[in-house]
Amino acid sequence: MLHYTYRHREKKDLLDRLMSILLALFVSASYIFARVTYGRYVFLIIAVLAYLVWACRFNGKLKIRIDKYCGCIIAFGLFCILSSLWAIDAGLAVTTGITIIEIFFCIIPFYGYFSEVNDDFSYFDALALAGHVVALYAFVYFGPSGLLKLLFTSTRMPDSFDNSNSIGMICAYAIVIDAMKLMSKKPQLHMLLCVPSMLVVVASGSRKALLLVILGVIIGYSLKCVFDGRGIAVLKLIAGFLVFSIGLYYLLSLPVFSMVMTRIERMLLTLSGQGTIDNSTAVRQEMIQIGLKLFKENPIFGNGMNNSSQFGGAVIEQYNYLHNNYVELLAGGGLIGTLIYYRLYAIPIFTIIRRRKDKQLMDPCVLAILAVLLIMDYGAVTYYSKSTHVIIAAAYVYTNVTNKRIGEKSI
Repeated sequence: MLHYTYRHREKKDLLDRLMSILLALFVSASYIFARVTYGRYVFLIIAVLAYLVWACRFNGKLKIRIDKYCGCIIAFGLFCILSSLWAIDAGLAVTTGITIIEIFFCIIPFYGYFSEVNDDFSYFDALALAGHVVALYAFVYFGPSGLLKLLFTSTRMPDSFDNSNSIGMICAYAIVIDAMKLMSKKPQLHMLLCVPSMLVVVASGSRKALLLVILGVIIGYSLKCVFDGRGIAVLKLIAGFLVFSIGLYYLLSLPVFSMVMTRIERMLLTLSGQGTIDNSTAVRQEMIQIGLKLFKENPIFGNGMNNSSQFGGAVIEQYNYLHNNYVELLAGGGLIGTLIYYRLYAIPIFTIIRRRKDKQLMDPCVLAILAVLLIMDYGAVTYYSKSTHVIIAAAYVYTNVTNKRIGEKSI
């Protein structure tokens, strides 16, 4: 009997590790195979394997509970499809809705699996691994000498197997997740992978990716101080911020950061009205103005999801979307579509804040990651991004597992 129990436990541990690897492969594949025709088949194979592992782990019983996460995703996908009734290009709206629902069915085996195994952070560990895998692949793709040449000549990484901004962002998320863990747990050997990931962030020349790392660490540390207690929290926060600021100043003074820092400096000068507008910032500002104009024309239901490119203007026609998730949703889905989508964020955020007195170890980390996602939405359209939905699902998994631990209902 004891031998059977040990073998059974060993089998479960093996399946848990395999599911974590499949999740990391699923996320990293969405970047590595983003521009090849067979990429969709890679995703399909990984999703099918995930369903099989899920079934094997729970003896063929797939427990699919229609909770708030599932309800929000399905409602948003259906709204996208429904918006085809008033969209100029109904096909775009329908395709967007189908994409959302396809992403949901690809994510649901991971969501259902990790919710049942009651491991509160394995999901996030897999996400961090995915970012590091993309960074290592970038080293293989460009070659170590090629990537180092980009760094030391302050040349921005060209778009290659995926958009350079996207590559930088997933590597940045990996760094933030590991940094959050480092604040709450002991250092682990795999965290050394943050080094190549940071090099890829810098080489990508992505302002958003570098800001994501900086803001993620600041927000995570601030929330941890607040959650740890009120008394010494303020002193810890001030001391930590000063040390971090001094270190960051000297780090960003290094030549390898000159290119990305120049882009950030131009952006800040533009926003303050004290500098000339670089092309990238000018285009984004024009997109925001166009999107807000479209929103004012149809504020309740919008003009049809993913239909911004149908309203004329050389800028939108060239880029196909508005480079701002809030404006894109307001223009396409109006207040209704925007509220349906961002309810996905509101539920885990307010749940964690409400139960903050229970002091779950990784609560500040999860809140920080969601906060960074919301900040980054100002500079990117993410509502149909696989990696974004995987991260949101991770927050729900964590919240459900920790709710069970403290005797509260799942969300």
